[in-house]
Amino acid sequence: MEPIKETTIGRLKADFVELITETFVEIDGQKHKIGENHRTSYTNSESGRKLLQEQQPESIITSVMAIWGEAPTVEETREVRTKS
Repeated sequence: MEPIKETTIGRLKADFVELITETFVEIDGQKHKIGENHRTSYTNSESGRKLLQEQQPESIITSVMAIWGEAPTVEETREVRTKS
């Protein structure tokens, strides 16, 4: 009995996407959910787009990019630390 993972788009906005992954097992031809939902978010930034493309299936990527378009809408932020 091998777990089946299904990922769906929970929320999709110009600046971010939230994905929901559910895990199921099939018993006697019926799917049964196991565990809790797993939520993953990506921002429409260069790094967020890269992670999305590395971690998600093509069907999700295509759907998200259709809304996000060609260019990121979120600017990358860098944390600056100073020594005290």
